[in-house]
Amino acid sequence: MSKRSPEQVFTPKTIVSREMFERRNEEDLDGNPGLQDILRDALREQGGQVVIFGDTGVGKSSLMRYAAEDELMKTVVVECISSKSYVDLLEDALRKLVEVKEIRRTSTRSASAQAEAGATLKMLVTIKGTLTGSRGKSSEYEVVEKPLIDALVAAMQASDVRILVLDNFQNVKDDETRLLVAQTMELLSDRASATGDIKCVVIGIADDAPSLIAGSGSFRRRITEVGVPRMPDEEIREILTRGFRLLGVRADSSVLNDLVFYSDGFPFFAHLLGLQLSRWARTQPDAVLVDADIDRGLKRAIKAVDRSYAEKVDRAVERGGDIQPRKTILRILANSDRRTWKSADVIAAWEGEIGPREAYQFLHVALAALMDEKHGAVLKRTGSRNRYTYQFADPHMRPYLRLTDFGEKIEGSRSGGGE
Repeated sequence: MSKRSPEQVFTPKTIVSREMFERRNEEDLDGNPGLQDILRDALREQGGQVVIFGDTGVGKSSLMRYAAEDELMKTVVVECISSKSYVDLLEDALRKLVEVKEIRRTSTRSASAQAEAGATLKMLVTIKGTLTGSRGKSSEYEVVEKPLIDALVAAMQASDVRILVLDNFQNVKDDETRLLVAQTMELLSDRASATGDIKCVVIGIADDAPSLIAGSGSFRRRITEVGVPRMPDEEIREILTRGFRLLGVRADSSVLNDLVFYSDGFPFFAHLLGLQLSRWARTQPDAVLVDADIDRGLKRAIKAVDRSYAEKVDRAVERGGDIQPRKTILRILANSDRRTWKSADVIAAWEGEIGPREAYQFLHVALAALMDEKHGAVLKRTGSRNRYTYQFADPHMRPYLRLTDFGEKIEGSRSGGGE
């Protein structure tokens, strides 16, 4: 049996290892084929900057890491948090490249410059420290009175680092910071020849690139927008199969089918379920997973998921009554092979499972209630009247529902996650 621990193979809380990374060749969110190839082409393009967006837990950061490695491009990664300004983000990157002994800032802002959107780009810094170059040799590093972005570019060049990655950019709420990052991407694009094509990649949870960075602007023509979708079922299956194989665990095909269904296209949930079930299998003499083991793994996985999901569901469902339309709707949507629904889709699913009704006003009332904060706001609605489309407000809600009693098996419910 493999000596590896389950925690070394299945890693739901961090970027996956290289051997557990599944190549992403499905379509991006815009329907363009070859997701990973699109990103690699963008990294190769002279002056091209990149924005990677999509739901939480779909593998954006892992995709970026291994696409850059495939291109032999070193990165410096900055984790974005709401309290950090534009200057803080760039200084964080500098401190990862230079062991800073002293850093002083000098602002060149004047009364007239304060009105300029890009004034903070003129922040000057003086840096003294030690820098480790591309060959591992350390040297004293000193920059005197350089604009902050120029100091960072110089440190990246000296360290042979090609890409500045701003991860979890959705945490940045300050409009000026978001605009300055967009302007920095534009600046790096314009200076590509002089810098050796230093790039900036922004990664975050968003429905599209403009909502993640700073809306529309001239910088957008310098950017390749890469929308990362949920993983196709076959890629989720390969993650689970490979992980179990590395751990010496055998899983029945029916077990794999169920785990793919519960993961709902999210590598996060595939790793979470793989971790919990492989831990259990390692305690058994033959390390074989069968259908009877699924419930044990689900219970452990549910405990590891954010407690807020349970609280929202508790507010969403009725306390009593014979019909309980809100609870029934959630169960129908949890087991559906769709990810967006029109009212007609919900009615058709109701008829297929519960039976036809003379009127369906009660379903429209229930759908509206499920969007209300009072009932957990588990759904959201887009479109215009009579053309409304419903979906889960948090995309992780459906896999959570599938992990619970809402994910009870219904004929045909393991068919996969279509749109």
